[in-house]
Parts: sequence; C-alpha cells; structure tokens
Amino acid sequence: MKIKKVVTLIVVFSSLVNFCNSQSREIFYYPKQTKSNKSTSPPFTIKLNDSIFIDVAPVDNFMYLEFLTNLKFFWTERIHDSIKKIPDYGLTKDIAYKLFENIPNNNLLWLNQKIPNNLMVDKTINSNVYLEHPKYSFHPLVNISKEQATLYCKWRTDAVKLFWAINTENIEERNKYPYKFVYRLPTKNELLTATQKFGYSNISIKKDEMPLFPYRTKYRSKYKKALFYKEGISEFVLDSLPFGSNWRKKNSINKLNDYTGFRCVCEVND
Repeated sequence: MKIKKVVTLIVVFSSLVNFCNSQSREIFYYPKQTKSNKSTSPPFTIKLNDSIFIDVAPVDNFMYLEFLTNLKFFWTERIHDSIKKIPDYGLTKDIAYKLFENIPNNNLLWLNQKIPNNLMVDKTINSNVYLEHPKYSFHPLVNISKEQATLYCKWRTDAVKLFWAINTENIEERNKYPYKFVYRLPTKNELLTATQKFGYSNISIKKDEMPLFPYRTKYRSKYKKALFYKEGISEFVLDSLPFGSNWRKKNSINKLNDYTGFRCVCEVND
C-alpha cells in the first residue's frame, strides 16, 4: 500500500510538468536544458530577463484542476515546509513517502480553493462546466480570487522542486536547473515589459463564438513569445489592479468575475 501511495503522489505532483512533454497534448514551451543553457526556461515559461521567466499563457482550467487534485489529497502548508528540506537531487520514493505520511485530510483548504458553482461565464455557462468540461480545458481560468492565485503559485513552486529532485540522479544533472527559484504573480512592470517585448497577438472570433477563448489554439511544443490578447482577460499582479484590457471592457474586481485570471512568473535567484 505504501508503494502505491508513493507512486500516486509522485505521479500527481510531477504530472504538472510531464504534461508539457506528452505527445498528444504538448503545448507548453519547455526547451531542453544543456550545460551551457542552464535554466533557459523553467516549466511552462519563456525568458523575460536574466532572472524572470514568464508563463507563455495564463493558467488554464486543466492546470487549476490538477492543483485542486493535489490540495484534496495531500498538499498542505506542512508539506510546503517539508519540501524546503528535501534533497536537491536523487529523491527516492522512500524519502518522498516520508513527506506525505501521517498528513491529515485537507478538505477545508481544498474547498476554499474551489470555484463556486453558482457563477456563470459569459452568462451562459455554469462555472463548474467551464472549469471541468474538456471543451474548455485550455481556456484561461476565471472566477478566481487573487488569494487563490497566490496559493497556486506557492504550490507550483513545490511541484517543480519535487519534479527536479525526483528526475535528477546526481549533481551534474541537477546543475542544469536553478536551485533557488519561486513561482509568483508578476508585477505590473514585468507584464508591461513582457507586452513590450512580445507584443500582442491577434485572434479572430466569430459572432456566434464564446468571446472568452483559449490563448493557445494549437498544441505546439514551443512558443517564441508569451501570448497576450487585448480582448482576452485581465491578469492579477502583485502590486496593483489587474493588468490589461479584457473582453468585457471592465476594470472592477469587487467580486469574482469572468474576465480576470492570472499567469505566473518564475523568479530565479541562482
């Protein structure tokens, strides 16, 4: 039973990163690492400057559902503290299991991060349907609070740290990746810099189509730029009101809404 539990935990945590390497759903920009190309891009990101790597696109429904699964079954603040102490490489299943054994159920944290099912998207789609239906897997997550987005970034830091620790056997392999890094919400200036560097993309929406659309329209493994749309969603930032225009042309954030989402940046301090 212990072995099965360990395998389950590792699969769930690492699947966030493995997802970008799947043949049928390969959509994230995750270039290969080389000794001369250390930390070119942490998972799902593209380089903004020497220390900041930004998500190619906002967090989508698929990614957030994985986060909720982790919260429901084992990720807690206690786990977060334990992950800080794990080896940087050569993490075995036996060591990993000790992180998760005797951790009580965390249903309250999970429930607090769920998207309320009494909300609507575009006045026609129930928020649960939008979040969980495969048709909308790669649509940007909405009806989310800034606090929920912040916790997601914290969890994602742990997920990537575990992935690199499990999938590198020695210091030579581990040295291809940053040791000190954290996923967080971007600042307003970082998003301004990103839009200036990568520009805005165009998208054509038919009159009968839902105006809230996926940022990625093709399952490509590499992107040469971060994707921004002027009529997409506004995005949470650390230090100000949400950044950018949105398809509803609104700027209020007094309540959960269907025009504000977020993306992460990974700050590397090696």
